[in-house]
Amino acid sequence: MTALEAVSVYLPPTRVPIESLAGPLGLTGMQVRLFRRFHGLGEVGRDPDTSPYGLLMKAAAGLDALRGQEHRVRYVLYARAMPVVAPYPVNPLHEVCRALGLEHALAFTVTHQSCASGLLAIDMAGRLLAADTAAPGPADPGTGDTENRPDGTGDPAGPLALILAGEKAFTHDAQVFADTTVFGEGASACLVSAFGARDRLLAYASNVRGDFDSATGENDARLQREYRPLLAEVMLQALDEAGLPNDEPFREAVREHVEFGSRVAQQNSRAETDADLHPIRQVPIWNWRPVGP
Repeated sequence: MTALEAVSVYLPPTRVPIESLAGPLGLTGMQVRLFRRFHGLGEVGRDPDTSPYGLLMKAAAGLDALRGQEHRVRYVLYARAMPVVAPYPVNPLHEVCRALGLEHALAFTVTHQSCASGLLAIDMAGRLLAADTAAPGPADPGTGDTENRPDGTGDPAGPLALILAGEKAFTHDAQVFADTTVFGEGASACLVSAFGARDRLLAYASNVRGDFDSATGENDARLQREYRPLLAEVMLQALDEAGLPNDEPFREAVREHVEFGSRVAQQNSRAETDADLHPIRQVPIWNWRPVGP
């Protein structure tokens, strides 16, 4: 089962108050108050002197488990929230592979999933590794050994995948998402295996609705109506696949919590004054406890 073997995060030390970004990003005073009071977003991290390559390298530098195990890395996935992260022909992914000694690995980008691209990359990496280990692997590029054969010979640890995520806020779309968030900068890296014993990915579910992607806004009203039930549906699908409780009280609690949070966010995104905000200024932390002592 897909598992995380190691995780590293880099967050820039520089913090920029969102009030100072209001002018450049075209935010109103009400939007700034909404970000700070409801979303709890008062500042964002920025690293103006670091390139996309530098961000990814700072995250990878924290992966102590990668050192000496580079030969086991078969795939490198770059999970991007934005379609474009650097001007052509800059390619931070290939630069990182060269710097880390991973030129032998198959490297590619996962995108068009917004902030869920990282989840897709983890699931995809696990599936690729599982498919590889289902048959005798080729000779290891670093040692010449065969990898993780079904009969148990070869490298008992098996192959790995490296997943990278992190972008620069270098365009307006990469800096702010209207009424939702102001993007900062940072990076993360993780090593994934196909059959880990802990920190396992129990389930992955998605529902891609490209029909809502419209620059004219013609589908906005339908999206507002359908978003909450669609989000609840895909979360419940993940619960099903993970084998979590399927009793109706548990499922209804999950559904109500998801729909409540999105209703509050929807109302607040349309607020023009403090009086228009939802009376509950923060989404409550949901907690489920079994009935009984």
